[in-house]
Amino acid sequence: MVGITTNTDRARQIQHFVATTLMQNEDPETLGHEEALLGSGILDSLGILRLVVFLEEEFGIVVPEAALVPEHFQTVNALVALVEREQLALAPA
Repeated sequence: MVGITTNTDRARQIQHFVATTLMQNEDPETLGHEEALLGSGILDSLGILRLVVFLEEEFGIVVPEAALVPEHFQTVNALVALVEREQLALAPA
């Protein structure tokens, strides 16, 4: 179906951004979807801000201040879940 974004698509987009932008042009395939982003040093405070801007622009969401907690930034899969929650919150009832 055209226009449907799956969690796999979201994960690939986030994986690509993190690898190429925050990891300075690393191959996106080297970043696993469950790899620790915070504990490994891939994400720091500036990286989180850049990532939030990317998520908001790429997926048409607003990441609320309450969602700026470490659990949501641990892995690519955690970020996908955050995006999905925020997109569902924007969807008409």
